[in-house]
Amino acid sequence: MSDDRTKNCPVCTKPCPKDAHDCPHCRYEFPYDGDNPYKSPSQREAEARVHKGYVKKRRMLYVLLAMLIGTLGVHNFYAGRTGPAVAQLLMTIGGGLLGLPLFLLVILWAIGDMIAVTEDGEGVRFG
Repeated sequence: MSDDRTKNCPVCTKPCPKDAHDCPHCRYEFPYDGDNPYKSPSQREAEARVHKGYVKKRRMLYVLLAMLIGTLGVHNFYAGRTGPAVAQLLMTIGGGLLGLPLFLLVILWAIGDMIAVTEDGEGVRFG
């Protein structure tokens, strides 16, 4: 039984605080709390952290940059993921200077980025 400050979890049926995003007992994530029903609590927190004037990155542009010039890490620079971007750039340029075909590995890495990366460097999902 729940009062006006709690709600029952649909999975474990234990009472949870009414404003909880997930059940503290079984970790079931409540699907809707009055905000966007498709955003998880971590996604809402990431979007709340983003500074004023932030421009949401587009996934299509990220994928196009990865396809066209992914070996230089430009797609990751665009997304604000500077660590992977610098690593891809250094592997491509350094491999070229040393005569090593490291760009082949970076091509595979860029393909993996196109498939797996869904958030920018701020933790916000691409638009």
